[in-house]
Amino acid sequence: MEARILAAVFASIMALAVGINGGSLNQADVEDIDPRDKNLLEGVFPESVDIFSMLSERPEPVKEVSINMTAAGEEVLELSGGSFSAENLTSYGSESFSVRSDSEVTLTGFSGEIVFGNITEVSGRANGYLSSGVNSSRSFDFEQKLDTERVSVTDAEKVEISFSEVSGTVSSDSSTSTINNSNLEIDSFSGNITAYPDQKRYIFEGKINELQAGGLTVKASEGDN
Repeated sequence: MEARILAAVFASIMALAVGINGGSLNQADVEDIDPRDKNLLEGVFPESVDIFSMLSERPEPVKEVSINMTAAGEEVLELSGGSFSAENLTSYGSESFSVRSDSEVTLTGFSGEIVFGNITEVSGRANGYLSSGVNSSRSFDFEQKLDTERVSVTDAEKVEISFSEVSGTVSSDSSTSTINNSNLEIDSFSGNITAYPDQKRYIFEGKINELQAGGLTVKASEGDN
């Protein structure tokens, strides 16, 4: 990429990060971005990463929850930060990058998409990786289909979650509620996610802003701050 184009890309990213309204970025700001700048940014990130949706402001999660559930269909997580690992993910190779380890490889600063189906499909970009105790800061694109029994995401940030036909439990404030074959919507989740694709089971440990599932609503209040 030419230097002038690269400079324009970084300038656009910085402008987006700083934002217009007192250091934050909301949906109106995203919609006002010059189409030429959008084209530049879309050329930098993988197609699977909807960078503008991720940059849109989401509420800060403050209410502690623990969710243990199963979901009947194919589910998707879109991440804009955190670390990603999977059982048996010990190597990765592409035309421009490869890594091989005697232990699990953890992708750090991962932004992208995870699709849980018969095969777990992962695509996005990592800012680095951990391998055999060594921490590398090399950025790289990652795209792979994984036949794995466990996927772990740690320190996820403000993830929007929409799962269908969910059954399980939601624990918060020393009480536990049951979900039975309902759609689950969380507007903003930060924390750790463990998925067991073969079992279609998902565990969320962290904080939310608001959760809705059937007749159940769990939302943050002033006392949660």
